[in-house]
Amino acid sequence: MRLTILFSILAMALTAVAQNDTIRPYTDMIGGPWVIYGYRPIVNPYADIEVPDRTEMKRIWGDIGKQRRREALQLERLQRDSLLEAYPDSLELLLWDPITSIRAREADLEREALPIVKGDVIPEWLSEWRRTTASQYNTMYRMMVERPDFIGYAYWDLPVPPRLPEEDLSFRGMLQRMHIPIDDTPQQMAVENDYGRINWLHSFNTALQLSQAYVSKNWYQGGSSYLAVLFNFLWDVQLNQVYHPKTMFQSTLSYKFSANSTPDDQYHKYSIAQDLFQYNLRAGYQARRNWYYSFTTQFKTQLFNSYPANSETRSASFLSPGELNLGLGMTYTKENEKKTVRFVATIAPLSYNLKICTDPKVDHAQFGIDADRRTKSEIGSNAEVTLLWKIWDNITYSTRLFLFTDYSSFQGDWENTFNFQFNRFFSTQLYLHLRYDSTADSSISPDWKKWMMKEILSVGISYTFNTKI
Repeated sequence: MRLTILFSILAMALTAVAQNDTIRPYTDMIGGPWVIYGYRPIVNPYADIEVPDRTEMKRIWGDIGKQRRREALQLERLQRDSLLEAYPDSLELLLWDPITSIRAREADLEREALPIVKGDVIPEWLSEWRRTTASQYNTMYRMMVERPDFIGYAYWDLPVPPRLPEEDLSFRGMLQRMHIPIDDTPQQMAVENDYGRINWLHSFNTALQLSQAYVSKNWYQGGSSYLAVLFNFLWDVQLNQVYHPKTMFQSTLSYKFSANSTPDDQYHKYSIAQDLFQYNLRAGYQARRNWYYSFTTQFKTQLFNSYPANSETRSASFLSPGELNLGLGMTYTKENEKKTVRFVATIAPLSYNLKICTDPKVDHAQFGIDADRRTKSEIGSNAEVTLLWKIWDNITYSTRLFLFTDYSSFQGDWENTFNFQFNRFFSTQLYLHLRYDSTADSSISPDWKKWMMKEILSVGISYTFNTKI
C-alpha cells in the first residue's frame, strides 16, 4: 500500500514538472541516476494468467486443511497414549477421550464452509504486489515514451564496469602475494648479486673401479688369478655464458687408464688395456644466435709403455703416438629448456694435424710416420660432434665423434659412454670406442681390417663435483 502511495506522489510530481517551462533532469528529482534496461510493449503482464474456478479453489484448499487437522489430531492421540503409559494413575488423562474429541472435530470440519481465500481467488498480498509492479512498469514506460529527456542514463550508454584482475595461481603469483622479490633478469643478461657472480663453471669427476679374482692351481675347471684396475678423470671448465653471452670458451682435460694382471705372460706381470691422456679446447665469438666463429684444439697421447702379450716389442709409449689437431671454423650449440640435452657441432674447413712418435723402439710406420722422422704434418679439414643426454636423474649418455681428412687419408673416432650413478659414490660405466683409419695395416686383423674397437665395462666408486650458477 505504501508503494502505491509513493508512485502516486511520483506521478503527480512528474505532471507538475511537465507543466513547468524549465525542465529539470529526472535525476535531480529522485537523486538518480535512473537506468532504463529496455523498452516493453503496452500489455498487461498478467493478461495470460488463467484464473481457476472459485468453487474448485475452495474444494482444494478445504481438503488440504482437513487433512492437516486430521494429522494433528492423530498426533495428539499418540501423545496421550504415551503419557498414559508413563502416568497410568493420572485422573485428568483418564477423563480426556481423544477418540471422542477427534470425531467431534471431524464433524466440525464437515460443517465448515469458510473458504480459505476470501473474495477473489488470488490472495490479497499477491494482488497488492501485482498493482505495485504494474504501476512501476507503467510509470517507467511513460517516462521512456513521453519524456525521454528526463532519463539521465541508458543501459547501453553505461561504461564498461571495472573488473578485478584475474588471480595468478602460479608459483610466481604466490611469491608476488608474499611480497618476495622475483628475479626478472633474462638468462643472457649479466646480473651482479651480493655474493658475486660466477664467471667460470667447473665440472670434476673421478672414478676408480677394481676387479679381482684368485684361482688355485688345482682348481678343477682351470683358470688364472688376476687383478684389474680402471681409473677415470675428467675436469671441464666453461665460461659462464649467462654473463658472457657472446663469448664461448671450454677447456676439458681427461685421462682414462685401465690395466690388468697377466700371470700367464712370460715377460710382463701386467698389460695396459687403455691409456689415454687427452686435452680439448674450444673458443669462439658469437656470429648469430647459436652459431659461433670458433677455434678448436685437440691433443692426445698415452703415459705408459705398452706391450703385446708374450712379447718384448714395445707398441706404444709417451708421445708415441702423440697427436695435435688445430681447427678454424664454425660451431653450433643448442640446449633444451630443461637442460637435459646439450648438442655441440663444429666444422673446421681449415685444419692442421700433427702426428708425433718420439720413441725409437716403437714402429713409426703404424702411425703413418717415416722411420727417419719423428713428426708428420697434415693439412685438411675436421668435424666434431658432441652430445650429452641426461636420460634420468642417475643415467647419462655422452658421445663424441671426431673426423679428420687430409684429402688423401681419413680417420675417425667415435666414443660412447653410459654412466649409471647409483648414489653419490657408487657407479657403473660402459665405455665403447670405435676408430677407423684408412692408413691402418689390414693384415694385422683380417676380420676388422681398418676398423678398431675397444669396450670396457666397470663398476666401482666415483665422485662428482659441479659448480652451478
